[in-house]
Amino acid sequence: MKIQIRIFLSMIILILFIFLFFGFLFYSNYKEQLIQQIIDENITISKMIELVYEKNTKEVFSISQVRSFFSKHGFKWMDDYIVIISHDRSIEFSNKQLTNEGRLKIINLYNKYLDQFGYFNLVDYLNEDKKLFTLYKNDKIDSFDVLIISDLSVITNFEKKFLYILIQSIIISLIMSIVIAALMSRNLIKNIIKLRNAIIEAKNLNFEKKVDVKSKDEIGIIAEEYNKLIDKINLYNESQKRFLQNVSHELKTPLTSIRGYAEMIKTETDNSVHIDGLNVIIRQVDKLKNIINQIINLSKIESLKEVFRFEQVDLNDLIFDVLINIEGIIFLKDIEVTFNPKDKIFIYADKEKFSEAIINILSNCIRYAKSRIDIDVQVINGKFNLKIIDDGPGFLDKDVDKIFERFYKGSRGESGLGLSISKTIIEKHNMEIKAENNKNGGALFVIIGKVIAVSN
Repeated sequence: MKIQIRIFLSMIILILFIFLFFGFLFYSNYKEQLIQQIIDENITISKMIELVYEKNTKEVFSISQVRSFFSKHGFKWMDDYIVIISHDRSIEFSNKQLTNEGRLKIINLYNKYLDQFGYFNLVDYLNEDKKLFTLYKNDKIDSFDVLIISDLSVITNFEKKFLYILIQSIIISLIMSIVIAALMSRNLIKNIIKLRNAIIEAKNLNFEKKVDVKSKDEIGIIAEEYNKLIDKINLYNESQKRFLQNVSHELKTPLTSIRGYAEMIKTETDNSVHIDGLNVIIRQVDKLKNIINQIINLSKIESLKEVFRFEQVDLNDLIFDVLINIEGIIFLKDIEVTFNPKDKIFIYADKEKFSEAIINILSNCIRYAKSRIDIDVQVINGKFNLKIIDDGPGFLDKDVDKIFERFYKGSRGESGLGLSISKTIIEKHNMEIKAENNKNGGALFVIIGKVIAVSN
């Protein structure tokens, strides 16, 4: 799972958890407070009933006096069931009409909850709504207790409104969490992508690109250490390149002298043995000079200072030009090369350097081929696949992963630099090169790159 998705999910889960936790905590506390408030009001009403009773005769208790008292003080007490129960378990008064069945249920509940407060459901005459049972035990007067049955519709309405507000808040929280996660992850992911791109460049031996990350977090620390590493690699590479270039240039002069003296001595002697030896010296000197030139060429190609002049090129025409340039070698080796393109395939390339890369690959195939080399170009999903196949022995298992390494030579290799130069040139074109054994035998080279256009 991508980091950005994980950040999104983590932020959403965290915000929802916090919101729901504190939401339900508030809900439970507020609900208890509402219930306690109803109980307190019921007890207050019960005490007022008691007060009315005390102000009147102890023997006569008129409900009209109670009703008048509450109306005068603005209490809307008639919404609840107010039942006065004597201590002999009989109902002395009810503010609402009760059936015999209702009276019996009230007495049963009174007996059941005589020493406590609680919830219960009264059916039939109370429409199965949840009610709050409040029993006020008269401590001053031994003749009666007050039972108040309160409607909990206020609690029900509160639950509905709270659920509605909770759903709205969850939706708003989701939107806010997505926005916050997007803002937080954007910079984080952007810095990670910068670091990844720099590592890809380093993998392609481009050590000039540093990571531009200004953050002070762990990613910023990693980027800073990466930049320090790149600086050290660049210093090392520059010293190596200068060393190779200096050594190469220094070797050219004595090699030229050796070859010149060998040619001069060769013209002055008639001894066939001496002449053969001098020819060997000349050939080896030429071979060394070729290696030196390849080293200098490779160091230039790997350097960003080497300018590549990209232009729109017909890939098929480029391959035909390459075949014409090496036609003599193909003829001497008696190799048949097949290349039958159908459409024009246009790419961006430095024609001279890309041709050099193809020549090096074809030279390697000519060296190992028995009698045939096949070249094929196909366009797949906007990219060209250039395949070069020979009918030679193919690669040894130990050579497959190393053939593009500099100075690595196979059983019949020469300098070990040709394929390394080709790989460097192709990667400078933002293309890919692979080598493997063909399933029908021989070596298979594949170059993959972006296509600009295809035409008949």
